[in-house]
Amino acid sequence: MPAGDVLGQIEYLGGLSCPNLGPWLNARATFFDASGLVVATGGDSENSPVVGTRYPFHLYGAIRAVRAEVVVSVDCF
Repeated sequence: MPAGDVLGQIEYLGGLSCPNLGPWLNARATFFDASGLVVATGGDSENSPVVGTRYPFHLYGAIRAVRAEVVVSVDCF
């Protein structure tokens, strides 16, 4: 795995009813260097998840990244 990347997983626990498309799992990250400057952003998503299933995500950062802030959300479209 390249330096600065984030690997993880999301488990959808249910509870969201979407009239059109969804639910849609989103993982978004902002990557920072040692001085606190943003050096990259990234994201990954999974559509129509199954309740109780864990989905892997891989957020591609930057070589200079030493920290990442990750936000996970579930949306309807």
